[in-house]
Amino acid sequence: MIPKFRNLLILLTVYMVLLIAGLLVLDHVDTLLSPARYATLLSLMTAVTIGAYLLVAIGAGQDPERRGMLLIAAIGGKFLAYLILILIFWAPGKNLSKDFIITFFVLYLVLTFFLIGILYKTLKSN
Repeated sequence: MIPKFRNLLILLTVYMVLLIAGLLVLDHVDTLLSPARYATLLSLMTAVTIGAYLLVAIGAGQDPERRGMLLIAAIGGKFLAYLILILIFWAPGKNLSKDFIITFFVLYLVLTFFLIGILYKTLKSN
């Protein structure tokens, strides 16, 4: 239970660092992305990442076949959730700015690399 809590604490720390750094950058750079939109995007992406992590963490103690199935479900679900997230942001204005797309992919890469690192450690120990 403690490693799961520790990993969630690390993820929340990464979230806070990304939030503060992003808001500072948005404050000093002329961009079409508002701080509220950035904070909402980051919060939703972090929630999806936590959900994927928890799904894999639940399956880590189970038999290898079920563990593999939960891993695939977590990664696939994360991908689908991000697609739905993009649709939610796209739907009101039918247009996404270049700043939003770049921000989304940077956050996607950071959170995905973080999740892969945690999953590698979790599955390696089991």
